[in-house]
Amino acid sequence: MTRDSADVLVVGGGPAGSAAAIRLAESGYDTLIVDDPDPAPLRVGETMAPSIRHGLERLGAWRDFEALGSAPSFGNRILWGKGVAESSSFIFSPHGKGWHTDRAAFDRMLLRRAESAGARILERGRVRRLGRDGSRYLARLDGGGRSIAARAVVDASGRSAAISRQVGARRRPVDRLVAAAVRLRCTRSIGGHGLIEATEHGWWFSAPLPGAGAIVMFMTDADICRRMRLSNPARWDAWLAASQASAERVEGAERETGPRIFAAVSQRLDSSAAPGGCVAAGDAALAVDPLSGSGVERALRTGEWAAFAVDRRLGGGRPVEADAAAALDGEFSAYLAERAAIYGAEARWPDSPFWSRRRQ
Repeated sequence: MTRDSADVLVVGGGPAGSAAAIRLAESGYDTLIVDDPDPAPLRVGETMAPSIRHGLERLGAWRDFEALGSAPSFGNRILWGKGVAESSSFIFSPHGKGWHTDRAAFDRMLLRRAESAGARILERGRVRRLGRDGSRYLARLDGGGRSIAARAVVDASGRSAAISRQVGARRRPVDRLVAAAVRLRCTRSIGGHGLIEATEHGWWFSAPLPGAGAIVMFMTDADICRRMRLSNPARWDAWLAASQASAERVEGAERETGPRIFAAVSQRLDSSAAPGGCVAAGDAALAVDPLSGSGVERALRTGEWAAFAVDRRLGGGRPVEADAAAALDGEFSAYLAERAAIYGAEARWPDSPFWSRRRQ
């Protein structure tokens, strides 16, 4: 068996994992990111609010982001509640416009920034089991008999929270939301805004991508997704055609990939039973409805918080995991109240399981 070691093992190479690794490497810790990148060409989380600039500037990654050539986002058109289109513009944002970006390229950009800060990256690696070996964590990887010993672990494994759950933490989801997503090649411009359209069984979201692409997703609960057979291209197309503004917007576009089903549940991680030294970040710690448009920004922020918590513990300072957990609990409570208000504003389908669940 091949055994490696590091001060900190970061599991997951998304925005949260990269943000944590950048901060830890800059603080002088030997930091190893184990990343198992998704080989599929379609990823979600491609729309960035204007405030993303602040987080990227903190991490020294803004110039690298600009070089990606992301398409500008000027806000959202929303058909919700009354079914009449309303606009939510970024014109009054102090950060200026938002962005529609290639999410795979965005993640690679942040990984390279972490590497330039001094972090090591093990790509195409997956942690099969995490346990304790005396005072250190021991992560065993799939295939090849490789293991990694580390003084601390950052779990940036996404909504599965796969690493934290192995050491006693529990996921506490509040819904069963999924996204049935398709990437399209458009023959004409669809504009520089996102479009949100509520329907009886969920809601549609569409946005441009760099170049001539677009992403279109239907958001609904997992059981409804199965009943609508949204993983079937013909059925997905039929449901899109039954929409109003969403179908009209991408008329004539050709499918590049999908439908692909992504988990989009809102959840909070209860880590009270987990030992100190394993800190969750990003969706592993707190995941919210894509309707909020804040997932990537929150991932960067919680990644930095995880790095701070690890630094305090390894540096002999007062542990701050409990403080961070309390702050995230408060943030999640505020989010749930806002979520209830937004979904409660849509009352056209009182007997729809999707909407009635969100009124309970």
